[in-house]
Amino acid sequence: MSNTNNNKLKQSLILGALTSSFGVFVSKLLGLLYYSPLSSAAGESNMVFYSTVYTYYETLLTISSAGIPFAIAALVAKYMAKEDYKTTLLVKKLGISITMVLSFLVAFGFIFVSTPLARQSLGSSAPIQDINNLRILFNIFFSC
Repeated sequence: MSNTNNNKLKQSLILGALTSSFGVFVSKLLGLLYYSPLSSAAGESNMVFYSTVYTYYETLLTISSAGIPFAIAALVAKYMAKEDYKTTLLVKKLGISITMVLSFLVAFGFIFVSTPLARQSLGSSAPIQDINNLRILFNIFFSC
């Protein structure tokens, strides 16, 4: 592989890393900015639904992102050190594909268990409308 192609691949990987980092930063910033207007618009009684759903969402997000990004980073670093840039890009594409497939599987699985989970979360004495509201929020959170 020529030196020009190696430089292009290096620049592509660096640009990808910077883009990913910027995306995470913007996502966290938007979450911070949206929380206050959301809590004041939704009201205290409706924020219970949001808090319940977000607890499950955060837990599943933490579990699903625990090992894959670190494994991909380790493989990318290994092949970057060997200056095998084609394999580095292949590992990156494979990692993105695996993450996407797992995300869809978790989302669809969670949608299927959203009704029983809403019933369990609110208790058997909760009104049907509250259970439906929580189920809808589960579906919204996990299908996005």
